[in-house]
Amino acid sequence: MLCETLPAYCAFMDTKLEGKKYVCGDRLTIADFFIWGWVSAWFTNLESSVQFVFSHILSEYPNFQAHTDLMKQDMEEHLASRPNFAM
Repeated sequence: MLCETLPAYCAFMDTKLEGKKYVCGDRLTIADFFIWGWVSAWFTNLESSVQFVFSHILSEYPNFQAHTDLMKQDMEEHLASRPNFAM
Protein backbone atom coordinates (compact mmCIF):
# COMPACT_ATOMS: atom_id res chain seq x y z
CA MET A 1 0.00 0.00 0.00
CA LEU A 2 2.68 2.50 1.00
CA CYS A 3 4.72 1.70 -2.11
CA GLU A 4 1.72 2.85 -4.13
CA THR A 5 0.94 6.06 -2.21
CA LEU A 6 4.46 7.21 -1.37
CA PRO A 7 5.38 8.24 -4.95
CA ALA A 8 2.25 10.41 -5.14
CA TYR A 9 3.21 12.14 -1.89
CA CYS A 10 6.78 12.61 -3.10
CA ALA A 11 5.50 14.09 -6.36
CA PHE A 12 3.32 16.52 -4.39
CA MET A 13 6.27 17.58 -2.23
CA ASP A 14 8.52 17.89 -5.26
CA THR A 15 6.06 20.31 -6.85
CA LYS A 16 5.59 22.21 -3.58
CA LEU A 17 9.36 22.66 -3.18
CA GLU A 18 10.02 23.84 -6.72
CA GLY A 19 11.99 27.09 -6.58
CA LYS A 20 12.07 27.05 -2.78
CA LYS A 21 14.75 26.30 -0.24
CA TYR A 22 12.27 25.16 2.40
CA VAL A 23 8.58 24.21 2.39
CA CYS A 24 7.36 27.74 3.14
CA GLY A 25 10.01 29.61 1.13
CA ASP A 26 13.51 30.59 2.25
CA ARG A 27 12.93 30.21 5.99
CA LEU A 28 13.08 27.03 8.00
CA THR A 29 9.72 26.33 9.69
CA ILE A 30 8.04 23.63 11.73
CA ALA A 31 6.73 22.17 8.45
CA ASP A 32 10.28 21.29 7.43
CA PHE A 33 10.92 19.56 10.75
CA PHE A 34 7.68 17.61 10.43
CA ILE A 35 8.64 16.36 6.98
CA TRP A 36 12.23 15.72 8.04
CA GLY A 37 10.97 13.45 10.82
CA TRP A 38 9.53 10.83 8.51
CA VAL A 39 11.98 11.42 5.66
CA SER A 40 14.93 10.76 7.95
CA ALA A 41 13.26 7.65 9.31
CA TRP A 42 12.31 6.17 5.94
CA PHE A 43 14.81 7.47 3.41
CA THR A 44 18.09 8.36 5.10
CA ASN A 45 18.32 6.19 8.23
CA LEU A 46 20.49 3.26 7.19
CA GLU A 47 19.25 1.26 10.17
CA SER A 48 15.60 1.60 9.16
CA SER A 49 14.01 -1.60 7.90
CA VAL A 50 12.30 0.30 5.04
CA GLN A 51 15.22 2.50 3.96
CA PHE A 52 16.39 0.02 1.34
CA VAL A 53 12.92 -0.23 -0.16
CA PHE A 54 12.19 3.51 -0.26
CA SER A 55 15.63 5.06 -0.87
CA HIS A 56 15.37 4.79 -4.66
CA ILE A 57 11.98 6.56 -4.74
CA LEU A 58 13.34 9.87 -3.43
CA SER A 59 15.94 10.12 -6.19
CA GLU A 60 13.12 10.46 -8.73
CA TYR A 61 12.05 13.81 -7.21
CA PRO A 62 14.93 16.34 -7.46
CA ASN A 63 13.31 19.18 -5.50
CA PHE A 64 12.34 16.86 -2.66
CA GLN A 65 15.80 15.26 -2.76
CA ALA A 66 17.44 18.71 -2.52
CA HIS A 67 15.23 19.57 0.47
CA THR A 68 16.17 16.29 2.14
CA ASP A 69 19.88 16.94 1.55
CA LEU A 70 19.57 20.50 2.89
CA MET A 71 17.70 19.38 6.00
CA LYS A 72 20.27 16.66 6.66
CA GLN A 73 23.05 19.24 6.40
CA ASP A 74 21.16 21.74 8.58
CA MET A 75 20.54 19.10 11.25
CA GLU A 76 24.15 17.91 11.24
CA GLU A 77 25.40 21.51 11.59
CA HIS A 78 22.95 22.22 14.39
CA LEU A 79 23.88 19.09 16.32
CA ALA A 80 27.61 19.79 15.88
CA SER A 81 27.17 23.31 17.25
CA ARG A 82 25.47 22.20 20.47
CA PRO A 83 27.59 22.15 23.62
CA ASN A 84 28.55 18.77 25.00
CA PHE A 85 27.11 18.01 28.40
CA ALA A 86 28.48 15.34 30.65
CA MET A 87 25.89 12.89 31.86
